[in-house]
Amino acid sequence: MATAATTLWALGTVKTYLGLTDASDDTLVEQTADYISDLLERVTSRQYVTRTLTEERDGNGAKDIGLHQWPIVAITSIKIKRTITDTTPEMIASTDYTMHKPTGRIRLHNTIFTVGFANCEFVYSAGEGTQDNAALTRSIYHAGLELVKSVYDEKKTGVIAASAVSLGSNTFNVRPEIAKQIRMAVDANKRIGV
Repeated sequence: MATAATTLWALGTVKTYLGLTDASDDTLVEQTADYISDLLERVTSRQYVTRTLTEERDGNGAKDIGLHQWPIVAITSIKIKRTITDTTPEMIASTDYTMHKPTGRIRLHNTIFTVGFANCEFVYSAGEGTQDNAALTRSIYHAGLELVKSVYDEKKTGVIAASAVSLGSNTFNVRPEIAKQIRMAVDANKRIGV
């Protein structure tokens, strides 16, 4: 058993964090880690573990464009359809552009990204490294482990950490918000615009 290749943590890392030594809960731990890692990527609009992506973008009539994921590790290809009827897009040579890896920006040297709908295709790899890599954003890495622990504990015990609030003769159970430190880590890493 193992967590998905795109999950922030290897199964052994999560088990150590949870204080588990046997394999009896491996499936639950694996599913929870995969779920939380995917959730963090969706909420922040970022992919932390490096992977290869194919992204279509609308041409903007400018020399530069931002890709949805960063940091860029490598670009495999850039293709631009110059007209609506293009069946063979123009392949941009690697010598004809510059990339700013940390921000995911691409700048063409001698041409523009022709205005169009989904007429620019980028095949590239982006991310911060492999599972458990020291280059992964530490705040997300650790906040995610705390979320995994919270969800795992809740599933194992069947108890939701909640408090009771009384209002007159009525009592209400209130589920607490995500810890402030976790929320801050997630909010600080959200991708805003491209």
